[in-house]
Parts: sequence; C-alpha cells; structure tokens
Amino acid sequence: MVRGKRHTITTTADPGAARHPDPIERQWGRPYRPGQRWVADFTYTWTLATFVYTAFCVDVYSRQNLGWRVRWTKATPLVRSVLE
Repeated sequence: MVRGKRHTITTTADPGAARHPDPIERQWGRPYRPGQRWVADFTYTWTLATFVYTAFCVDVYSRQNLGWRVRWTKATPLVRSVLE
C-alpha cells in the first residue's frame, strides 16, 4: 500500500451559503477560567479497513480534552455523545 494514494471528498463547499455565526469573534486567548469556552471538532482517519470518524471537545482555557468518541459512521449521535 502506498501512502497518499486514497483521496476522499467529504464535503462540497457552497460559496453562496450563509456562514455559521462566530460568537467569540475568534478571540481564542480570552477565557479566564476553566469551563468558560469549549470547542468541538469532527474529523476522519483512514485505517487499513475503512474510515473511522472522531469527534472531540476541548476546554480552550486549560486545553484539556473533555471527551472524544470514535465510530465507523459519521452520524449526529457521534458528535452529540461527546458533549454528553
């Protein structure tokens, strides 16, 4: 197997679509206490068999990982379970 041989498109950008609001106005260095601001992300990784999807949540102040989940499918329960 050769690295970089697979190419997968997971989203298609729509330049005319409305953007999600930015409630913190990109002020990442501003939290003054733990639990004040959390960020979440969702990504995927190739394994030997298939994709695995990972969702995680991080406290911006302490940079502590608050939770994460890995699943074979990219569905709403994956992302929602990280926040629970």
